[in-house]
Amino acid sequence: MLLSLLGATFARQLDFDAAPFTKVIQLLEGMKKDLEKEAKEDTDENEKMECWCKAAEENQTRIISESDSLLESKTFMVKENIAMGEKLTTELRHLAQEIASNEATLSQASALREDQKEKFAEDEKSLTENIGAVTQALSNFKGNALLQSPMQVMTRLKQVVDRNEEKIRAKWSKGDRMLLDDFLKENMEKGVGFLQNGKTKVSGPAETVAGMLEAMKDDFTVDLKEEQTEDAKLEKSYQALVAAKTKQVTAGKEQVTSKEVQKAEAKEKVATGKEDIKSAKIAKAEAEDFLKTAQGKCAKAMEGFEGRSAARNEELSAVGKATEVLTSEKAKSLGGKKTSFLQLTSSTHRAPGPMGPMDCAAAALAAAGRDLEKEELVSLSLRLKSGSFDKVKEAIEGMMRALTQEQKDEVLKHDECQKDFDENTASTDEKTEKQEMSKIQMGGWKNEITAVEEEISKLKGQVTDLQAQMKAAQESRAKENSDFVSMAADQRTTQKILGEAQEVLQKVYEGVSLVQVRSTRNTIPGFAVMEMLKQVMKNSVRLEEEAKEADQESMEAFEKLSGEIDNEITSTTKDIGKKSITKANLESDVAEGKRKMGLTEAELESLAQTKAALHQSCDFVVKNFEIRQKARGAEIQALEQAKAILP
Repeated sequence: MLLSLLGATFARQLDFDAAPFTKVIQLLEGMKKDLEKEAKEDTDENEKMECWCKAAEENQTRIISESDSLLESKTFMVKENIAMGEKLTTELRHLAQEIASNEATLSQASALREDQKEKFAEDEKSLTENIGAVTQALSNFKGNALLQSPMQVMTRLKQVVDRNEEKIRAKWSKGDRMLLDDFLKENMEKGVGFLQNGKTKVSGPAETVAGMLEAMKDDFTVDLKEEQTEDAKLEKSYQALVAAKTKQVTAGKEQVTSKEVQKAEAKEKVATGKEDIKSAKIAKAEAEDFLKTAQGKCAKAMEGFEGRSAARNEELSAVGKATEVLTSEKAKSLGGKKTSFLQLTSSTHRAPGPMGPMDCAAAALAAAGRDLEKEELVSLSLRLKSGSFDKVKEAIEGMMRALTQEQKDEVLKHDECQKDFDENTASTDEKTEKQEMSKIQMGGWKNEITAVEEEISKLKGQVTDLQAQMKAAQESRAKENSDFVSMAADQRTTQKILGEAQEVLQKVYEGVSLVQVRSTRNTIPGFAVMEMLKQVMKNSVRLEEEAKEADQESMEAFEKLSGEIDNEITSTTKDIGKKSITKANLESDVAEGKRKMGLTEAELESLAQTKAALHQSCDFVVKNFEIRQKARGAEIQALEQAKAILP
């Protein structure tokens, strides 16, 4: 290109019809416009870069601030729940001790009550037998006459006296005791006691013995009633204690279940909080790194802008001063003269002749400037024609260096932009894929939560059913106990009535001798009735014993069922606690997933902002890279060829 330009230059003279300063002024004005246009474009790009820098700094600063707030709140939350877990552990330990103590009290009370029942049964049986023996002994007295006493009756009476020796000794005098002993001894040996005829009233020793037997019967009856009253009080106290302690144990177990769930929730919150703290630290570190990189990049961009602005302002100042010189009054005085450029730039007034190297170089620079639309080359050609050879050559070298450096800088800028675009695209793809995977994972967690909630609801329904079974069993047991107690009471009442009936019949038939009784037992209706009453009495006693045994069996069956239901409730409650922990873990995963998705969304937004800033900063360079490189290369080549022409 330069050779063709030189050929054209040698073929013609560079004569100007107009004043020589006019073209130079036009070139200067063109340079000024280009510089101002370049300054505006550079300023626009810098403003966009500043906008991106500000947005990046605000966004990352916000992330850092939010991370700090999250770290503070989560740290406090973790400490709070650790303390809560320790408190609940202590409370659970105390509850376990309290439940164990109450259960031990129940066990001890049950054992004590069993002992009391056994002792009462023994005492009741003994007193009943004593009353029966004394009653039979008294039945041998008719009016005031003492009849013969069967050996069996005397034997039973002797046993009663022996068993109650201490009471008899404490209540009666020695003479009365001796009289009673003689009465028993004589009847035991001879089969009769203080024999008197039926017409003679009982008096003396016989009357005393009869009174003693009546007093003994009354004492035994009073003792029996007291024993029964005392046992009823003990049973009532025992049932009240059982009810109170059972209520306390149930309440304690309910508290244990509730506190175990709370403890599990606190533990899960601690784990979730620690994960949140870890994530917040990572997010903060990433934001700080990004902010540091962005600040460095922004500082470098600002430094480059300020350097370019300073150089451009200096160039604009020079152009302005040159324009002032060319538009001065002195320059205007030359405006009407028509002179060839060669004449104005020649150091002598020789006639026009063939063009020298300097003229060729000037012509070549001017032609290259017009073809490449670079007014700087035209300006150099004018300076060369003005005779500023050394300065022009120095300027050419400076422009070549500047253009070469611009080529390198633009290549670096182009490569950096391509790299930033590639990294941005890769990061965006990675974060987008991560976001999609998080959404899939979140869906799975939510499905698991729904399934666990259904399982918990089912288990709670089972606990409710078991509690209903327990309540029904308690009500059934209470009714059975009431029935058994009522049955036993009815039988005791029956026995009392039968005893009274026996006494009445005994009085009717008390005048019949034992011989008559033996011989007419099957012929006298009264005696048949008495035998029947005895049989009914035995049946009543048996029914009372059976009622007590049935009540005991019912109690044992209830306790067994109650224990089984308690164990099943405890097991199911533990399952509910485990499921609740699983649910809490899943909910924590969902919360953490949402938080991470939010961070990823913020990162995608930041990447989008970065991409937009890259487009603002790099689109011009990337789109026009080949054209600008080619044009700048042609400009450098033109300068090199012009420099080569110069001596």
